[in-house]
Amino acid sequence: MVYSALLPKKHTLCQPLCLGEDLLKELHHEECESGGRLQQERLQVLCPDLMDTSWNQAECCDLQWGFACVSSRAFVTGEQSRSLVPFADMANHTDAPEGPNADFRCEGISWEGSGRPAQENMQNFELVSLRACRKGDEVLISYSGKSTCQNNRRLMAQYGYFIPGK
Repeated sequence: MVYSALLPKKHTLCQPLCLGEDLLKELHHEECESGGRLQQERLQVLCPDLMDTSWNQAECCDLQWGFACVSSRAFVTGEQSRSLVPFADMANHTDAPEGPNADFRCEGISWEGSGRPAQENMQNFELVSLRACRKGDEVLISYSGKSTCQNNRRLMAQYGYFIPGK
């Protein structure tokens, strides 16, 4: 299967960045609404020729779609770097008490304060199992890493969902 076929369709994205004014208001959360508008304005300023201001309320423009896909799928691989890792980005988040069944690690990637020397040409990304998994099990990671779960505002802005009751 071609990786691009696995990416979400424009009309399915829920990040505030991708929502028209009517849908932003339906969030009933002023911070998420204003954050979505701010992201849209930033894209308009940074890429005026690519940000289609006539996009309809039901489907975001190509720039919003691309930005949302990248920002929701990039892994932190250094102090100032993020990387797209096709297929690893299909792992879903869990905040279940038993925790994730997988995690990722980056080898040979170093940044100031990491305590590891830089090793050129040895940059590896690995998705590793944390416990026994059966064929067909969903791969679950923590989007917030070792820390406690991210707040719902951040989850909504970056990934387009929230955790009820959090």
